[in-house]
Amino acid sequence: MTFSSAIDSLRDSYTHDDLREIVDHGCASGVAHQHIYYADCIKFYDTYEDEITDYIVDNFGSEMLVELFSITKVIFGVIRMI
Repeated sequence: MTFSSAIDSLRDSYTHDDLREIVDHGCASGVAHQHIYYADCIKFYDTYEDEITDYIVDNFGSEMLVELFSITKVIFGVIRMI
């Protein structure tokens, strides 16, 4: 399985230096300018949900997916209501 559309979207949104900054320092610096707001992140997730969840399961196992959703379920649900 390939994940080209989500990856292509990120490559179109950020330069190589931007992506390196995100890897090295996280998104708190504001370098992830296309995904600053919760609505931006939710839109990206909704667009690429199958790819994201498949990637997590394929690379980290289904237990990781369950753990991530159990941690974020309440937060994600509240944010979607805003």
